[in-house]
Amino acid sequence: MTDKKPLPLAPCYWLHPQAVTKGSPADMSRVLPLDFVLNVNGFTVTDAPLPRVKKMISSSGDQLVLSVMSSSPYRLLTSRRDMLSLMRGIPLESAIVKATALTCIGAKPYGIDFLDVDVADDKLKQSARCFVLLSADVVTSNNKVLFPGDLLAQIDGTPVDGMSRQQVDHLLSCGKPEVTLSVIPLSPMRKKRLLLSRLRETNLTDINVPSKSTAADID
Repeated sequence: MTDKKPLPLAPCYWLHPQAVTKGSPADMSRVLPLDFVLNVNGFTVTDAPLPRVKKMISSSGDQLVLSVMSSSPYRLLTSRRDMLSLMRGIPLESAIVKATALTCIGAKPYGIDFLDVDVADDKLKQSARCFVLLSADVVTSNNKVLFPGDLLAQIDGTPVDGMSRQQVDHLLSCGKPEVTLSVIPLSPMRKKRLLLSRLRETNLTDINVPSKSTAADID
């Protein structure tokens, strides 16, 4: 699980899992990556730092109840059947992102990581592979901000629609000092969200599985 510090004047922290282990109690209870967490066992955590939230989760005992935004990007992309149609009408946000020093194996050259997801649209009768930002610790030169949950659309003007993850990784590993990343602004962290659905809470619980929630394997 990771957090994102608020922008100046923003009222809260944003917390979301980066990964959910397949077959774990969290997975069986339909906790998804990029589910933005609002409450843990009935307690609001939108103003709580990450260490405190992790402690609340680890001390939950036999049952953990999370309340998350139903408009969390990965949840929408995997549950709605009209997202490709909706996203085509949303203007892109573009950030000129500076390269970062690679200090460890697996580090991302521009400070981003993403999750690829297959999205189906019944209206268009087609599907597409989309790339959702999991992390966006970027330095930009045009004062634009990228957020976890935004959908990567273009790299230096080249659409990533139809590309494989390997092709996207290749475009991001060309060694340029700067790269222009254009995204569809789906992240709930944005003050002006261009998503048409209404924010609601979805209650998730692991009460239906025998294992303790401390083994839920939420990162």
